[in-house]
Amino acid sequence: MKANINSKVGLFIPCYIDQFYPQVGVATLELLIKLGLDVGYPLKQTCCGQPLANGGSENDAIPIHLNFVNNFSDFDYVVSLPEVVYIMSGSITTFWNKLMK
Repeated sequence: MKANINSKVGLFIPCYIDQFYPQVGVATLELLIKLGLDVGYPLKQTCCGQPLANGGSENDAIPIHLNFVNNFSDFDYVVSLPEVVYIMSGSITTFWNKLMK
């Protein structure tokens, strides 16, 4: 799938990248800007909730998942590291029915 150059792209920086590898987030942002994309970074983004869900606290993760959905719902695309998107999207889709109640 090829992104339209006029598409709004939301940049998701996972908590562990923010804490341990912030240069990766900066490099990702710089690359997206160099590609001419309209990049937004929601300032209210937090952890994706995966650690809570993995630890058996699925219900405690629901508000975090909802925060993610609220932060990125206005974007055409969400960009992050591939393995993070896989993990995070798996976490959200696993609990989608609970999120939508």
